[in-house]
Amino acid sequence: MPPYALINDGLLDVISISEFKLRNIPQILNEIKNPSIDGAFIKYIQTPWIESESEQPIPVNLDGEPYSSRKIRFEVVPEAIDLVLPKTSPCLK
Repeated sequence: MPPYALINDGLLDVISISEFKLRNIPQILNEIKNPSIDGAFIKYIQTPWIESESEQPIPVNLDGEPYSSRKIRFEVVPEAIDLVLPKTSPCLK
């Protein structure tokens, strides 16, 4: 789980991994332990939405249904799902 991920904060926690060479493994491991927007290979952001565009179709599985598109957007819809969690859950803000 990303270090700051919460279920009810209205944000997606996004981690992206850039292509790397084996010699970069020590740096990769350090960036995984300490994710930030400034990582050379591992980037971590929090955002209410994210959009991606590609020259090739992007394969996605939406609730068991295969889908592909050259452009895709994921967006948080706050309070769209009712969950039962203890008030002391570490997943809540």
